[in-house]
Amino acid sequence: MDILRNMKSIQTESRLLEGLLSQFTLQVGGIPGSRAELHQVEYTEVGHPFDAMLQVVVAGSPLKLFIEARTRVFPKDAHDHVRRWQGYSSSAPEAGRPGGLVLAAQTISPGAREILVNNGIGYFAEGGSLCLPFQPIFIHIDKPSKPHATTGGREFNLFTEARLTVMQAMLRKRTTPYTVMDLASITGTSTATISKLMTQLELLEWVETEGSGPNKRRKLANPGAVLDAWVSEETARLPHRKERRFFLKGRKAADIPLIVADALASAEEPAATSFQFTGEAAAQIHAPFLTSWAVASMRVAPALVSRLLTELQAVEVDSGYNLLIIEEGLSALRLSEAHGNVPYASPEQTYVDLMCGNGRAPDAARFLREQELKF
Repeated sequence: MDILRNMKSIQTESRLLEGLLSQFTLQVGGIPGSRAELHQVEYTEVGHPFDAMLQVVVAGSPLKLFIEARTRVFPKDAHDHVRRWQGYSSSAPEAGRPGGLVLAAQTISPGAREILVNNGIGYFAEGGSLCLPFQPIFIHIDKPSKPHATTGGREFNLFTEARLTVMQAMLRKRTTPYTVMDLASITGTSTATISKLMTQLELLEWVETEGSGPNKRRKLANPGAVLDAWVSEETARLPHRKERRFFLKGRKAADIPLIVADALASAEEPAATSFQFTGEAAAQIHAPFLTSWAVASMRVAPALVSRLLTELQAVEVDSGYNLLIIEEGLSALRLSEAHGNVPYASPEQTYVDLMCGNGRAPDAARFLREQELKF
């Protein structure tokens, strides 16, 4: 079995190298006045840790490039490559030194790119980004990648229900470093899910770390970027979000949160952890901005919806509604904040929902971010 696994690994790496080198050669050859000839090199002796060599003429200048192919490159990897390259360059005979080292990878993080270029190492990322920081030329073609991580060749969704609860907790106390166990205790999310999420956040350079092992702590390095990415993800979900619209006769939207909380509190089974008010109603609690609004928005666990409607005697409508119900899983409702007997969404969740809203909701969101979130 080990032999088969090794064979599959070698085949996968070979296909990756072949694909990256093909793209790299085409990209270099596309630069005016340039051409590239690929020479596959299999170094076996110590001191030659390269996958391939390219003889290139870039903008009229001949250059010999040695290539290392990797799946992903992040800051720690970049530092390792810099050390190896410096060690090789200092020990290689003057006549045998290559013109430059280039890392070719499916993804190279922004931090890794900066480290490589600052140390005279080039890079090529799948998708077309290319940098050749070599004398007498300097070529830089930047094609930004999308802000997501990948795992096993597939996009890693940072904003699933369970992962989003963890992200929310870290946003809520963004200066606090957490261990995996800390976050599991706060959110009820499994340690396996949190560990995988933390790995991806590190790869994206969205967290700062301290310590190691079980005591390793992380906090968000750029909470603003996380919040903006969350808004983008929620906006993309809007057409698929399960919503229902209701009309409560004789009720103002501003009064509905207390009416709902009182109705459910009087029932036999407690329901405070199964719903939360968000949008304009929650914004009025966190950072008052609007004097009135037409619709009260709430997130509700699916199992509670029918009971809620019975208690309220609400009428489902297509338009003219004053209550919007968004069906949500229980884990996404764990971080509610109670004011009186009414549970409200966190300021972060409220901001996201307002940014996805209509009318003056985005204005209220920006005011909330300025006054309460402050990042």
